[in-house]
Amino acid sequence: MSNAELAMEYHAKGCNCAQSVALSFLKETKLSEEELFKATEAFGLGMGSEKGTCGALSGALVILGFLSSSGTYKNVSKKETYQKAAKLCDRFDEIVGNTICGKIKQSESSCPFCIQTACTLLEDIANVID
Repeated sequence: MSNAELAMEYHAKGCNCAQSVALSFLKETKLSEEELFKATEAFGLGMGSEKGTCGALSGALVILGFLSSSGTYKNVSKKETYQKAAKLCDRFDEIVGNTICGKIKQSESSCPFCIQTACTLLEDIANVID
């Protein structure tokens, strides 16, 4: 099962978009489901329910940090992580048409489309293989 398919299952269970994307990459993070669920809960409805940055994109960025960061200030990985994050955001914007939840919801794009797009882009950019 692809990450996008797994994310759609989480979404169908009631997870928000950020949780759905993040939890579909659970095995790659070495976190518990509860930890990742809690860490991404406030990103629903566009960054704190303010219709800001899309939750699916936010969830993907959280996972990108886990996959790209060195996890220590002694081996700084920010530059590479920021480059990957910018690429993820730019490509998401190109495909979906925006990165802002409120504006996406005004267009013809849907949460499922955003979730699937975020998962597919994250797999590509972070070199995640099913």
